[in-house]
Amino acid sequence: MITFDTDVLTELLRGNSEYIKRASDLILEKQMVPIVVVEELVRGRLNTVRRGESGRGDVSIPRAYEQLQRTSIDALEFPVLAFSDDAQGMFDQWRSERIRVGTHD
Repeated sequence: MITFDTDVLTELLRGNSEYIKRASDLILEKQMVPIVVVEELVRGRLNTVRRGESGRGDVSIPRAYEQLQRTSIDALEFPVLAFSDDAQGMFDQWRSERIRVGTHD
């Protein structure tokens, strides 16, 4: 299984040819996106909507919603890897061992 982190998935969704080439060299059936990556992308888009609603955004509110919709659709073109009890256990173990790992990593 090959999972894409947020930065890589973002580049793929933007159409970055270098990332697309590298991903095309991988077995398609083994490519997945962790649900925490989907959540992070959607959270970012929701923040863009909120900034627009408050007048602090750099894109219009309709554009912000368009980006949210497009991201939601595009991200789910990949099979989504669920966050399991095993994943939580590994995360907790790493934290107890003081291994620095981000919440979404």
